[in-house]
Amino acid sequence: MDNLKIRDEIKKLVEKLHKVRRPESERIGKERISAIYEGKESDYIPILVDTPAHFINYTTDYTLKEQFFSKEKMLYAALKRLIEAAKIDCDGQLCLRVNFGTVLMPSLFGLRPIIMEDSQPWCKEHLSKEEVLHFHIPDDLSRIGLMPRALEYMAYFQETVGDLVHVYLPDTQGPFAIAHLVYGDDIFTEMYDDPKFIHHLLGLTTKVFIRATEVLKKALGEPIGSGYHGHGMSYGIYMPRGGTRISDDTPVLLSPEHIKEFVIPYDGEILTSFSGGWIHYCGYNMSLTKEFMRMKEVRGINLGNPERWDAREFMRMILDHGKFYFGSWKRNDSESLSEYFRRIISYLEGKKRGLIFLLEPANLRAGEAEYAVSLWRKIQDEELG
Repeated sequence: MDNLKIRDEIKKLVEKLHKVRRPESERIGKERISAIYEGKESDYIPILVDTPAHFINYTTDYTLKEQFFSKEKMLYAALKRLIEAAKIDCDGQLCLRVNFGTVLMPSLFGLRPIIMEDSQPWCKEHLSKEEVLHFHIPDDLSRIGLMPRALEYMAYFQETVGDLVHVYLPDTQGPFAIAHLVYGDDIFTEMYDDPKFIHHLLGLTTKVFIRATEVLKKALGEPIGSGYHGHGMSYGIYMPRGGTRISDDTPVLLSPEHIKEFVIPYDGEILTSFSGGWIHYCGYNMSLTKEFMRMKEVRGINLGNPERWDAREFMRMILDHGKFYFGSWKRNDSESLSEYFRRIISYLEGKKRGLIFLLEPANLRAGEAEYAVSLWRKIQDEELG
């Protein structure tokens, strides 16, 4: 289909989404999520039923390359996922973002991504040390790199879906992750050979993160200190006090000393600029986790690989430090759905706080999706009162 025909199909999808969405559930869910986000107790621990971003098939209708170059094709593909998600009555907030993978922020440093058919865009080239040292952040980031395309797509999404869906920021990564994308793997040796240079680089990526986020939030009409984030999914969360998310996948590779020197100060500067926020990272690094637990600006954590963690130990840290965990825990093969939910609830130690539970379809068996949310709340009534 050409873009004109796709726009006609998009109108039909928007009408269908309007019929299947559950505004009252979203309203109540927003209240529950807000309470947990702010470290308070809720009437029920909120539950989102969705597929994590790294498991989503983004190419059912169009390749990622086709979507990259067509806002209509990107929106069409996203709306079809949203309609399926909206049929499930849970606490999630319907969310939608421009999907450029991780290359938006590196593009602001002048890097040109490779656009692939069925994989997310990627920056193969990097800036040299000399180029980093001579780099000056442009006054108007809205005209640089992929930002004009991102702003165009966001405006089209908002115009088309109206208040049916919360359009949120593209993937902005985090200061160290951006630095790694911009400078490449040499960043790991330069931390030893020239730490002053790495601090210079991180100073740049931190400032670009903050200024780019301000540009994007202004375009969306989103307050600096609050907002929505779907983390690549169709259902997301409301952020009442803390308007950003940082992705810290790369810092998981670092030593405790390097985490303290090269990660925490820059994450802290960003989080302070947006009244706090939450952190995502894949892998396992207890030192990184303990540092985040100490940071008052970190409201919560999302784990990309929860199967690597001791769930009870992690949730105890979350509760002890007044944070929340936004994510899932793996269901055991032998567990019934009721047993699975009771185990998750037991991690809360009798409290109705500290968790925004993501129920992945991979943890559901045939026929369970229809009653999973009501069962989740029924078990909370029995276990938490």
